[in-house]
Parts: sequence; structure tokens; C-alpha cells
Amino acid sequence: MILVDTDALIGLANPNDALHNRVVQLYAQVDITRFAILPETLGEFATLMAIRLGRVTAQQLVGTVANSNRSATRSATLG
Repeated sequence: MILVDTDALIGLANPNDALHNRVVQLYAQVDITRFAILPETLGEFATLMAIRLGRVTAQQLVGTVANSNRSATRSATLG
């Protein structure tokens, strides 16, 4: 299992973030079915994205992350 930190989520979601390129490269190399995102991490991500990119964009990003994490968890459990 790989715990995903808020900084990694922000870097992945925000092309203007200093970590964006590095996170995208790492993301492409890792089996995403092993990712785990704690609720606290998702909450912190939502707050920071709302501040930096606006509430509507933050809601969309959180929905995408939450759905991706559920799908990855379900795939790892079922397959």
C-alpha cells in the first residue's frame, strides 16, 4: 500500500505546482491500485485547492480523486 500525501495530490492536480512534473512522472511508474488516501489528506487537499483554485474547481478535483481512489481500492480487492 502506498499512502498518498497532500503535496502529491496537489502536484498531480495543479499544472502550476512546483512538484507537478515530478509527481506526474512518478504516478506513471506506480501501480495505482496500491494507492491509499486518508480522509484527512483528502480534506486538506480540498481546503488547499479551494484556496488556490476556487471552490468549484476544488469540488471537481476532490470528486475525481475520491472516485479514483474508490475504483483503485475496489480493483485491488476484487482482482
